[in-house]
Amino acid sequence: MLPAGGQIVVLLALTTGLPQLADAILPVIEAATQKPLPLDSVLPIEPDPAWADQLAALHAWLDDEPEAKKVDVAGLSGWVDLLRRFRFRR
Repeated sequence: MLPAGGQIVVLLALTTGLPQLADAILPVIEAATQKPLPLDSVLPIEPDPAWADQLAALHAWLDDEPEAKKVDVAGLSGWVDLLRRFRFRR
């Protein structure tokens, strides 16, 4: 059963639209045990230069859509592999 809060859609957009940033965020979601786990709590504080522009783009979007900051990504570890497949690689 799909989570009802739109979490999969947000993570799918992140995975396909910001792939290098997703590589940093998805393992955090996969290993998380904290509940709830708001999206903004899994964002890296110190950006890697390779994906700093992607993090800035996500922050800009979150500033425009502040309710998305609180999207609960807890319990989505089982979906991470499927989300990675949308990029045709794991």
